[in-house]
Amino acid sequence: MSQREIKPEKMRQEKLSPAKMILQQLGFGPRQSNDIAGYTLLALANLTPELLWSEATAPLCSIKEIIDFIKENCGESYTPNTHETIRNEVVKYFVASDLVAPNPDKPDRPTNSGKYVYQLSPATLQLLRSFNTDQ
Repeated sequence: MSQREIKPEKMRQEKLSPAKMILQQLGFGPRQSNDIAGYTLLALANLTPELLWSEATAPLCSIKEIIDFIKENCGESYTPNTHETIRNEVVKYFVASDLVAPNPDKPDRPTNSGKYVYQLSPATLQLLRSFNTDQ
């Protein structure tokens, strides 16, 4: 665990609930707007509890990095078999709806590569940065 204190309740109230609401308003059903989907969206935006929505970024993230983010910043530990759950029940739908781009740095990377990554699309990043603003 990192040196800073994990504040899971703050994360749930200030980030997870809005993330799930955003996904619902974008038309995602219950399985793609649940806690794990919300946490995945936050991980892809690198939105820790202390950051504002306007400070969202779009780093390249592997499924392992998403799980690590959730553990470190949200206090939720997922088992190794969760990789497939996140990939098949969340990220696959994010990609299909153009919320997320697979391998923007190297589009021809094989799907079974350990270096396979995802990144928020520019439109998604802009949407998240404008959350709770007049835009």
